[in-house]
Amino acid sequence: MLRCGSSAAPAREAGALKTARVAVRKRGARCAKRWRWRAAVVIGMAAVSVPGCAPNETLHRERPPVNQIRAEVLAGGQPLSGVTVALAGTESRTETTGPNGIAAFDGLPAGSFTVTISGFDQSRWRFVRTSTPVTLGAPIGQVTVQFRGDPLPTGAITGRVTVGGRPLSQLQGESISLTLVPPEGDEVTRTLAGSDGTFAFTGLREGEFTLRLAYRGQTRALTVTLARGERRILSLDLLLPGGERRSADDSGVPR
Repeated sequence: MLRCGSSAAPAREAGALKTARVAVRKRGARCAKRWRWRAAVVIGMAAVSVPGCAPNETLHRERPPVNQIRAEVLAGGQPLSGVTVALAGTESRTETTGPNGIAAFDGLPAGSFTVTISGFDQSRWRFVRTSTPVTLGAPIGQVTVQFRGDPLPTGAITGRVTVGGRPLSQLQGESISLTLVPPEGDEVTRTLAGSDGTFAFTGLREGEFTLRLAYRGQTRALTVTLARGERRILSLDLLLPGGERRSADDSGVPR
């Protein structure tokens, strides 16, 4: 009896110890699973807070430019790319405008600068100014300077003046004064003498022009209306007695 009682007690203790160990392992597994789930939730929330944004993009939005000079170049109201923008002064740099017509200089020191543009097609565009001064304090955000260009006028009035069907080169001492009066601005005068009588007034805007011819003390005038970019060719013949004989221009309309 004593022998049987002494062997049963250790067996019960061993079983209780094994049960305790199993319970500890299960509890540890549940704890580990719970912490892994919490970590996944935290990571997921971090990902949702800035969907699709890289860290540098977030920082860029949070940190606006400091001491930046931004040049914007427009031609005909549209951005002009490929324009060279030079920065001179406290610090010198060069940039080229992109498709948006913008060139930017970041992180500049305080001081005085001059922004100059070049490298655009001068046969197509005319800018009222191509350089401008800029002063930066310390610190400031962004200073924008804008350059606006307009298309150059391409209208023209050209032609030839003859006297009695003869060019001036065949008339000794004969001279004709030709004056163009634009809708706005100053008059332009050409003196035709000793030549074939050809003339040209170019770079004209659209509008109504007056063409005056002075010959032997008499003056004759005609009106020419130009559309934008239009080029008119005139043929004018004056009579020797002092009258004017009108001939046709390029469109066949008598003048």
